[in-house]
Amino acid sequence: MRKIVAEWSKVYISQVFYIDKFSNIYIYEVEFSKPLPSKPIPEGTVKVIFHVIEKADGGYVIEFKFENESLSHKLDSTMRTNMFEKWIDRILENKLKIKSQLHLGTEFEYTRTVDEKNKIVDPFVPKFDIMKVSDLNREIRKSQKINVESPRFISTLRTALIEMFEEADKDKSGYLSYEEFYEAFKTLSYGLSENDILTLVS
Repeated sequence: MRKIVAEWSKVYISQVFYIDKFSNIYIYEVEFSKPLPSKPIPEGTVKVIFHVIEKADGGYVIEFKFENESLSHKLDSTMRTNMFEKWIDRILENKLKIKSQLHLGTEFEYTRTVDEKNKIVDPFVPKFDIMKVSDLNREIRKSQKINVESPRFISTLRTALIEMFEEADKDKSGYLSYEEFYEAFKTLSYGLSENDILTLVS
């Protein structure tokens, strides 16, 4: 497995993990990352799940999927070797885009960022967001359009959220499955592509 993965990219480094075995199928997870001299701790990684299927004649077939994508590939059949790195690039780019939009980060990254007074600051919240938070109470007091603390507003918001949830909960189980959440999110207009939504849901 390590030999196969080593041929995928000259840019990314990879770690191979043996996951499990079912009947004649061996499952591996490979994690790709691209540490840089300026950022030795990678901002994101891409995981690929491999199924190594033993055949009766002693040979084997290798199938793989990128992260939570539904499309399954066969090695040397459905994807050319020179495409591996492009797929990893695309998935990592989407993950970093979502990360920047939602201001996500690891605990390690968070605790390593300090300001000029040596106080920990969140590197994933832009300055304009910090200003918004600082001025939130003043803006609420200034606004005459909506009083977000009013019982009427809270009741209206609660009703709207319940209606959205019930509409998304197709089987009326009281919970949203992966598929139900995914379909509900697709109806929201945030300007995200199909891959952005898949990355966010995963």
